[in-house]
Amino acid sequence: MSSHDDIELLLSAGVPLAGERKDLLSLDFAAVSEAVIRVLDSTSEEKPRDAIRGWLIALNDHYPTLFARHFSSPKIIAAIASPRTGRDIKLRRLALSHLRDVA
Repeated sequence: MSSHDDIELLLSAGVPLAGERKDLLSLDFAAVSEAVIRVLDSTSEEKPRDAIRGWLIALNDHYPTLFARHFSSPKIIAAIASPRTGRDIKLRRLALSHLRDVA
């Protein structure tokens, strides 16, 4: 999967990235988890990493069973392990507004 495809999938999952969100009939959270890891591995840019972190925090806080099932890899856990910042809280709130449509 290309990085563009990964970003498209993350947008559809509700990650608060700039871009047009496409609604999917069903969302494969295992594929989203893999895309999260690929994007975290491939970019050092702050904005996408922060957006993914906010989305993961929202997912962990409000959908813990879904998070545990698909997003419990050590790399993902490490991405949300540090203390939360104001930016994390803002992005978490944005992610929640999208997550309720897909989770």
